Amino acid sequence: MSYEYADDLGEFIRRVASSFDVDNNDFFSAMKTFEKAHWDYIDNYNKYDSRRFPYMRNVQLLERILQYQNKNLHNAREYIRQYERYKKSLPTAGCILLYSDRMAVVKIKCGEVYSMPKGKQDNGETIMQTAIRETREETGLDLEDTICESTPFQIIHKTRFYIVELDSEVRFRDYNRNEISEVVWVPLDKIVRNPGYYSRQTVACAEFISLKMMHPA
Repeated sequence: MSYEYADDLGEFIRRVASSFDVDNNDFFSAMKTFEKAHWDYIDNYNKYDSRRFPYMRNVQLLERILQYQNKNLHNAREYIRQYERYKKSLPTAGCILLYSDRMAVVKIKCGEVYSMPKGKQDNGETIMQTAIRETREETGLDLEDTICESTPFQIIHKTRFYIVELDSEVRFRDYNRNEISEVVWVPLDKIVRNPGYYSRQTVACAEFISLKMMHPA
């Protein structure tokens, strides 16, 4: 969700409040609308004008919205906790993108380590569609005509990763730059030797792929 640029904080809050209603809409859909609004605020408002749009954590912004709606702002923390528990319960899927001895990894803005493109399943999606959508959003690579039922996959730390071997070292351009700061190719052995720079899931994947390359079936 993207909001037309607001001239001040009050206008931004009014716009979000008009589309956020936990009382009359599905709670989790309403919270997803709020979550996207918070990302938008951090990436497109606070980042470029921190004087008019001071940094706010998600709970702080939600408190302002509930206050504007004349609702109990003290519910904000519980709403956030409920939503985080809900997201943890959703299936997760992504892709292992390989070229030669390298793997593509992404870095989420404000994140400290690199990881593989992945995300939570949306309503109405198959797990395969989730992997395709998340990979497209986080790398710009469209695999809709590449991944199918016969595409091999590996479950790593409860996430289904489809394994895609590319014919060339793709240059990643059209990814979601509001969410992702960088997409790069990294040698598998570099990931294994420097685990502090990568997520545990990414290191486990690199070890698995390296072993598979050493001992092909």
